[in-house]
Parts: sequence; structure tokens; C-alpha cells
Amino acid sequence: MAANAWAELVGLGASGAVAVLVLRGSPDTSGAVIAGALAVVLVAAVTEGGIVGWAQHRVLRTARLELPARRWIIATVVGALVAWSLGMTPATIIELVGVAEDATGGSNVEPGLALQLGLAMILGLVTGPILGAPQAWVLRGHVERAWRWIPANAAAWAAGMPLVFLVAGGLPPSWPVTAYLGVAAATLLLVGAVVGAIHGWVLVRLLAERPSTNGVPLADDEEDAVRSPAQGWVDGTGTGNTTGRG
Repeated sequence: MAANAWAELVGLGASGAVAVLVLRGSPDTSGAVIAGALAVVLVAAVTEGGIVGWAQHRVLRTARLELPARRWIIATVVGALVAWSLGMTPATIIELVGVAEDATGGSNVEPGLALQLGLAMILGLVTGPILGAPQAWVLRGHVERAWRWIPANAAAWAAGMPLVFLVAGGLPPSWPVTAYLGVAAATLLLVGAVVGAIHGWVLVRLLAERPSTNGVPLADDEEDAVRSPAQGWVDGTGTGNTTGRG
């Protein structure tokens, strides 16, 4: 949980900063809106996907799961690229509609908070499996029923995504920048912790059900050695390396 929390703080935080820089000032043309959305998607996929993938792989390695780091990180980046592309689509459409209404003198009407939270949950249910599917593909052959990683991500992001919208929609515009940054950091840590706790709980069970590690049956004392670092994904203690390799 701790690994996922700080990884999402850095990854999503960097992505959010890029979004603010690219989209600040409300782009006044359709081309600027689309270009800004593409820039956010590309940067977000590389930063969030790369950082989260790297952090998750470190935890998986402590559980004696010999996944190639490059494959896991690439799978995470690919999932993030598709998920961010899909996730940015509604916001981009809304922004394009706003540009068109501004040009014709119309008025923009934002959806209510309840609708936003409902849509955020649906967005999490849709993008979570997209994030998890490439990783589940890499997990095949290493754990039993690796497909369970996909619904685990759906549940995790269905719970985490509304938190982002809840906080973002409730911040007073009069607050200073430092207050915004503090609340944003706390929110991203919370989202990362919630997401990590949910799919980390599933990871613990995936690893505990393994009959062997790299084809070698586990002894009784090794079962605990594998379970403990996996549990660390949930409780935040699984940051060490039990493989004996640096």
C-alpha cells in the first residue's frame, strides 16, 4: 500500500502538473484542446506508468516472483497509455463543447457533484481493467488464475477515482497555491493507498496460492517468507528484498 501510495503521488502528481501547465488558460481553439489532451496522455502514461510499474516490481521481487522488470514496467506503461487516453476523452469532449459554446455565445453548465462521482466510479470500473490487463498477461505462468488481477484493478480504481473528483470539485477557488498543492498531495497519497490496499489484498492471495517458486516447491518456512512481503503491498512494509540479491 505504501509503495503504491508514494508511486501514485509522484506519478499522478507529475501528470497533474503537466495537465495544469498544458491546459491552463482554457485553450480557445479545438486544435489547442486536442493537442493539450494528447500531451497530457503521453506524459501521464510514461510518468505514472513507469513509476508505478517500477515500484510494484520492487514489491513483487521481494515476494520471489521473478518477473522481468522491463516487461512489467512496459505492461504498466501500455495500460496507463490506453487508460489515460480513454479517461481524457470525456474531459476533452466537454472542453471542445465549451470552446464551441464560447464561440457561439452559449453558456457552460457543469454536472452536479453526485453525477461527477458516479461518472468517476464508472470511469474507474472501465479504466481499472485496462490498467490491469497487460500486467495480468505478464503474471501468467507465475501465479494461478492471473486474470483475477483485472477485476482487482477494476474494484480498486472504482473506489479511488471518486476521491480525486470529490476533492478536486470541492476546493474553493480563493485558496492559495500552497494550499492546493498540500491538498492535492494528500489526496494522491490517499488514492494510492486505497487502490494499493484493494488490489494488494488480491495480490497477497495470488502469491499465497503459488505451489512453487520458479518450479521449486516451497518449504513451510518459505511460505511465510513469500507471504510477508506480499502483505507489505497492503500494510506498507514490503519494501525489502528477501531474495538475497541486490
